[in-house]
Amino acid sequence: MADIAQADVVVTQTMDDEDYSGQRTNLMFPSIAFGNASLTYPTYGVPLPDLSKFRLKSHIKRLRIQAPLDAYIYRYDPTVRTANPVAPYGTIRMIVISSGAEFSGAIPATVLPLEIRGA
Repeated sequence: MADIAQADVVVTQTMDDEDYSGQRTNLMFPSIAFGNASLTYPTYGVPLPDLSKFRLKSHIKRLRIQAPLDAYIYRYDPTVRTANPVAPYGTIRMIVISSGAEFSGAIPATVLPLEIRGA
């Protein structure tokens, strides 16, 4: 099976999901959808699309991944700009982020609601 690529991640964002009231940064509430049961997780997690897909021009200052409907907890890795599945839902009370967590198998259709502050 092939790994999920940046082109396989779809961003959904409407005008109601955008707040331009910040002086230097904007607040966005998009969601990303990926997976179709025939792709697998890449080594560093699900790659995020280009900034322009989020209607940003220069950078992401902060990105929060809200509770998804699948069985994993995700974290944002700003170094490689990916959403990384950290642990199965309900197995931990406090998230301790460690490198080397590997998830295998096909990715089911997944939607991650995001909160992004950036410019």
